[in-house]
Amino acid sequence: MKRVLVLSLFVLLGVVAFSYLASTKSALTETQAVDVVLEDVKPLESQGVMARVVDSRFENGKWAVDVLLTRRAHTKCPSVEKRFYSLLPIGFRSESVVASCNPPVAISYREEALIRSAKDAGAFSEGYGCAFYWADFDAATSASYCASPESSAVQAFGSGLPQNTWVVSWTWNNATAFFAYSPSDAFLKSS
Repeated sequence: MKRVLVLSLFVLLGVVAFSYLASTKSALTETQAVDVVLEDVKPLESQGVMARVVDSRFENGKWAVDVLLTRRAHTKCPSVEKRFYSLLPIGFRSESVVASCNPPVAISYREEALIRSAKDAGAFSEGYGCAFYWADFDAATSASYCASPESSAVQAFGSGLPQNTWVVSWTWNNATAFFAYSPSDAFLKSS
């Protein structure tokens, strides 16, 4: 009788331990979870949508991956949708982040920096625009987002600016203009 009781106790402990471990472990790694999400948004590329992962974390037994989807990414009026993914199974909810061409009160996203700079850029805003958060600027990463201007030109313009600055470039008719703004939308300088 004791033997059956001890065996039953071990089986019960095994079931509880397995349930706990199954709820705290994922069948996917973080890299795999991000890859699944990027594969899900890949068909949108053919519609001119640029996707970038802004956060990934493991919570409540699932991976959560946040993605920004930008339409008209290099124009004076981009729009941004944020998708909050959870997986597995995969699902998401969407939220519009930037939906109008009105200059923002504060700048939180590079697309808002483009919208803000359009009024200062004049005719240049009809060209190709790129915006960088100065604290995160990296020449290699910036080249994958922005074909123009050269990263050395961006670095030269941004030299001496506070880290929490938005640097915006507009290229139009083979000329480039730069603008800098604080996150609170204050104009800092241009060239």
